[in-house]
Amino acid sequence: MVDPVGDGRLAHARGSLFVSASFQTSVVARILAALFAAGATLTALSIPLPHSAHVNEIGLFTGVAAAYLTAILLRWRAEKLPVWALHVALCWGSTLITVVAYFSGGHPSSSATRWRWRRASSPSPTSMGR
Repeated sequence: MVDPVGDGRLAHARGSLFVSASFQTSVVARILAALFAAGATLTALSIPLPHSAHVNEIGLFTGVAAAYLTAILLRWRAEKLPVWALHVALCWGSTLITVVAYFSGGHPSSSATRWRWRRASSPSPTSMGR
C-alpha cells in the first residue's frame, strides 16, 4: 500500500484506507484558521465604508479581534488540537457571525438576513387555491 502521509501512519476503517486523525485534524484546523481570518478581514474592510449611524463599530472591532485571535490560535496549534476543539471552533465561529450581525445595526441587517431560512419562491399553503 502507498502511504499518502509518508510517515507510516495509516488507519483502516470499514475496509477503506484513511489517513490518521491527527493529519486530518491539522488540515481542518488550518482551513478553519483561514476562514476565521477571511471573515475578520471582510468585516474589518466593511467598517470604513459608508454605513448606518446605528452601527456599533466597537462591537464590530471586538468581533474582528476575536476572529483574528481565533485564527492565530488555530494556525499555531493546528498540529496539537484534539478533534473536539474543531467542534468548539465551529460553534465559536457561529457566535462571532451572530455578534457581527447584531452590531451591524441594520433593521434587518444584511448580515442577519443571510442567516434567515426562507423559501421565497415556494408558495405558502394558505395562498394555494386562491
